[in-house]
Amino acid sequence: MLGPVHRGGPACLGGQGNLIMIFQNVHAMTDCLDVCKFATFSESLDGFAAQFAAITGKPCTADDLFKAASAFTIWSVTTTT
Repeated sequence: MLGPVHRGGPACLGGQGNLIMIFQNVHAMTDCLDVCKFATFSESLDGFAAQFAAITGKPCTADDLFKAASAFTIWSVTTTT
């Protein structure tokens, strides 16, 4: 045995909780852009941001998309309960 495994709670943003938060936000972003979520395995967030900017004509970065997806995730969780 290598030692005890630390498992964070659902509010933990480190380790597994952080990874879950990232995937949740990325999938929210792909849903909003109407893109297959499996495209994220081959396309970077920078690529999605460049496509969004090309379509809308508004400058956009990967960080902008990630923040918008995070806000959407928080909004959808608070409005469905």
